[in-house]
Amino acid sequence: RMLETIRQYAHEKLSERESGGDGLSAHLQDRHLAYFLALSLTLGPKLHTAQIMETLQILDLETDNLRSAITWGLSKSNPRGAENVLDILNSLDYFWAIRALYWETFPRFQRAIDQIPDDSAFSIELKAWGYYVFSHLQVDFNIGVETLEYLNQSIMKFRQGGNRMRLAQVLALRCHIIFRQILFFPPDPAFCEEDAQRDKQECLSIVNELTISPTNEILSILAWINCWIGAGELFHGA
Repeated sequence: RMLETIRQYAHEKLSERESGGDGLSAHLQDRHLAYFLALSLTLGPKLHTAQIMETLQILDLETDNLRSAITWGLSKSNPRGAENVLDILNSLDYFWAIRALYWETFPRFQRAIDQIPDDSAFSIELKAWGYYVFSHLQVDFNIGVETLEYLNQSIMKFRQGGNRMRLAQVLALRCHIIFRQILFFPPDPAFCEEDAQRDKQECLSIVNELTISPTNEILSILAWINCWIGAGELFHGA
């Protein structure tokens, strides 16, 4: 909300105070990252509600702060920083799409995922969801085999972590992508109709076998499953 010259002056003075003019201290940048992580987790769900316009206005003002927080988190070269970054990227997926920030966020997804080890149930599920969100954002660009491999990684990690409903959601997206690839693009051995049919059947089996509570999260997952499976069936001629 400041004039750029005022913002730069304030940044310089803060840098001088924090670390003798050599840049902002790690402590202050950690606080900055924590603040924008919390903001992302709060605002992300609102992007899928009637509050989307107000939420976009806030995020538009804070885009540079989000960039700075993400850059700092990745530069820390430790799992905790990368986890924070992936949480921000995952939470604001719809913002990156609406504002066409794909090519800026794609390499950040990959760097964050690569820096997180599979050493806890939390990190495995976070990476599994990161691969799904990353693939979801790539759908409109037909990244092809690369996107398919990300989905394979997501499915493997959700199987490892045991989140069956999220697994069904990723299976539905992979089914969609395979059927679309077969219809619109030259034959590729990586995309097989039998694999898509198996994904569809396993996905629907999971939905049918689980006792579903009508929470907002479950309803959202079911909506995406129906979206991906339905679009896949259209591509398949059903």
